[in-house]
Amino acid sequence: MNDTRLERLRKLMYEQGPLVRATSLREAKFCSKDLTALLHDGILIKIRTGYYALADVYHDMNEFEVAATVIPSGIIAFLSAANYHGIISRRPISIDVVIPSNFRAPILPASPSIIISRSVKDIYEMGVEYIRFQYCTVRIYNRERTICDLFRQRQQIGEANALDALKGYMDGTRNLQRLYEYASRLQIKTILAPYVEALR
Repeated sequence: MNDTRLERLRKLMYEQGPLVRATSLREAKFCSKDLTALLHDGILIKIRTGYYALADVYHDMNEFEVAATVIPSGIIAFLSAANYHGIISRRPISIDVVIPSNFRAPILPASPSIIISRSVKDIYEMGVEYIRFQYCTVRIYNRERTICDLFRQRQQIGEANALDALKGYMDGTRNLQRLYEYASRLQIKTILAPYVEALR
């Protein structure tokens, strides 16, 4: 493939983001033979069925960017969000991503490992922050929403993990008014409040 077509490919992927659909490549006049050659030469990498990325860009992306790119509706949550915010120091094995309860389960890439959870519409967008990384913007639940979610799921993630995260939260930047507001909406204020007051 000549340099002009490679430059056109990079321009297309710059405009559409780090991940591009096979249909977009076909519309840009890259045929199946072109895709095969690009994959063989290591220029493109197949992320999942019908989706491709420039290999050099993909390998430079962090795991949150990959998750956000392959799951556009997803929000980074639970221990992954806690690690991002510095509430816990242990890096989770998998990326925790929340999607709306009425969405179809996405096809996940082989790497990184991603765990999908679902949320009802009323609370799905509550506490979302938009964080700009190098290649894309990633949606991550804020510190207060993350603490509430960890306590809601403390039996699944382990109560010790939830308590460690709360200690990390209380030692750093905190907004207890917002925390209690979220806890009330998520119906865990009576569970969370005694722990918070004990650490004040």
